[in-house]
Amino acid sequence: MTFVQMIVGQTEWNSLGTYWLPIGFKVVLSIICGGVIGLERELKHKPAGLRTNILICLGAVLFTSLSVIITETADPGRPGDPGRIAAQIVSGIGFLGGGMIIQSGGAVSGLTSAATVWVVAAIGVCIGLGYPIMATIFTVTVFFTLSILSKVDNRLLGKLQCYELTIYLSGNHTKSRSEVMSAFKQGDLELTKLQVDENGDGECSIRVRYFAPESRHLRIQAALWGVPSVERINVVVS
Repeated sequence: MTFVQMIVGQTEWNSLGTYWLPIGFKVVLSIICGGVIGLERELKHKPAGLRTNILICLGAVLFTSLSVIITETADPGRPGDPGRIAAQIVSGIGFLGGGMIIQSGGAVSGLTSAATVWVVAAIGVCIGLGYPIMATIFTVTVFFTLSILSKVDNRLLGKLQCYELTIYLSGNHTKSRSEVMSAFKQGDLELTKLQVDENGDGECSIRVRYFAPESRHLRIQAALWGVPSVERINVVVS
């Protein structure tokens, strides 16, 4: 088979029973599939953007194609196993995804980006094995999940934001603290930060941080203003 046939040549059945796809077609399809998902991530300013997802998909295609080639060119008496390299892709991409997960102040971020590069690698394996239709279906599914379902999730549950409150109290600190903590318990929140400071002037401040949709935060803030000893509340949103 000539170089031109490898790039744009005709498909044919190989020994594994799947369509042999020209390497040029695999490259173009992997750029499209990885690019579609990567563009959605890029527009949302996520760690793994356009170039990252394209490279992951291309790398998975290359490793899988090499795995098939090694299998088909191996000694007939000692056939190779095409699944060995593919298995290493699954475990290897986990290290890349693990580096995207960040834990800070009790909150975890980057899980979606890590899962995205994992599934993009799977799409690349699919293309490398010669299943373009299946790869396209999963690309559309992943894009729908990332772009459409995120909007539905925000619409139904509200977008989570990080709120850091400093609540200044006066008077009976013991009773006031209990009432403040009761307001957070009623809001069913998990506080990622809780700090209580007292000064010599009889004033007490409580600093808390939590993640919640805006509607729930407003209800909690209203409950806090209902505590008689609360003088003022400083709110920082990030």
